[in-house]
Amino acid sequence: LASMQRGAPPPKGETVSISGIATFLGGDSKDYQSYWLMFAKGGGDTFVEVPFSRWDHNVYCLVDDMQAAMATGRSYTKHQGFVDGIEFFDSKFFGISTQEAKAMDPNQRKLLEVTYEALAMGGHDLKTLQRTPAHIGAFVGTSGTEWSMVPHANDAAGCGGHEAILSNRLNFAMNLKGASQTINTACSAGLVAMHTGKLHLKYKDFDPLEAVVCLGINLAYSPMPFIGCCGGGMLSYKGRSFTFDTGADGYGRGEGCSGVYMRNAEYSPSMFAICAGSQANQDGRSASITAPNGPSQEKCIKAAFREAKLKPPEVDCFECHGTGTALGDPIEVGAFRRIYNAAARDHSLMVTTSKTNLGHLEGGAGMAGFIKCCR
Repeated sequence: LASMQRGAPPPKGETVSISGIATFLGGDSKDYQSYWLMFAKGGGDTFVEVPFSRWDHNVYCLVDDMQAAMATGRSYTKHQGFVDGIEFFDSKFFGISTQEAKAMDPNQRKLLEVTYEALAMGGHDLKTLQRTPAHIGAFVGTSGTEWSMVPHANDAAGCGGHEAILSNRLNFAMNLKGASQTINTACSAGLVAMHTGKLHLKYKDFDPLEAVVCLGINLAYSPMPFIGCCGGGMLSYKGRSFTFDTGADGYGRGEGCSGVYMRNAEYSPSMFAICAGSQANQDGRSASITAPNGPSQEKCIKAAFREAKLKPPEVDCFECHGTGTALGDPIEVGAFRRIYNAAARDHSLMVTTSKTNLGHLEGGAGMAGFIKCCR
């Protein structure tokens, strides 16, 4: 841990700094500090049976027979990494009517809360922002929302559940005038949102942003995605992600929201971290449209190293995607081994993943994993 806190020497000149972090994640992590300490003390475990406040898993789940569950359109697992309190929201604080708040997707509510906390850590006050707009961008990563699958008591607000509004809601409620994008690239969405925010910050020729907030989110309130993922054999029959384990048989779902406040700034010890390099690419033509591609992963990691002006032996920790699948995990491990084994190291490389603790947050997974590595 001491090595991780010390890190490599900061780059010279202006950097993209992580100046605020906010989390709404499972386990004992009520805020960023307790989230980090949860891992420092040994990991934590958020997996529980689906609570009846979400849905009755006895109706939609058949755990005794995996094949029978798939054949009858039911889930074969009833466990997930859940968070408490998604039903709570102080609408008055954000200037939203009770009627509109009832129709709002809980994703929007939690994004507002986490964004407010991240902005506050960056030195912004909500009331001041609402009076005087700020040129701050908002980028949200998601793999979709389940709000349309829930029977609504109040459908008065037409944009209460539209995916595009996830980011736009932040701009509207907090008077942020910068670029606003909701990004759905499935499991990579949170990191792609952060990468996109970084690019907007670094492009300063015409209308430079003051800062950006980048977030990843996933909330579960319908049994339908469980049933769909089980139908494709993607979820673990054992009910959780067994990353790097020979017994891995799929992933366990998780939920939560987390985000960062980023700006261009000279290095300061008060920063949580520096985004020294980030890249994005795609597999192109691989074994199937969903199959990972090892060479593409290698290329992406190498490009990030070049941008950061770092070499593999200078890295202390590698946070894996690590969902716990028989196909994805070996490809990912093979890709980073070929990079990190190319040069001798003075110390061992810490290889980690948050999926075994939180579950797979899907669109919010990358951001939760990134924040875990900040201190």
